[in-house]
Amino acid sequence: MAEGIAAITTLGHSILIAESNIHHVPEYTTRLYVIERGEIIFAGTPDDAWRDGAVLRIIGGASR
Repeated sequence: MAEGIAAITTLGHSILIAESNIHHVPEYTTRLYVIERGEIIFAGTPDDAWRDGAVLRIIGGASR
């Protein structure tokens, strides 16, 4: 899947993917939004998400 997404983004298109497992996201994204109960609580890079306290609380402090 990552190759197909990469091919589309090289054409200058953005893609919105709804994914409930944050562990898969860094493979194919440069920007990440975390939504909790209808509110955006984080917007940034996947690396920054792993350092954000609110994101870590939601995923239970799971490691990569």
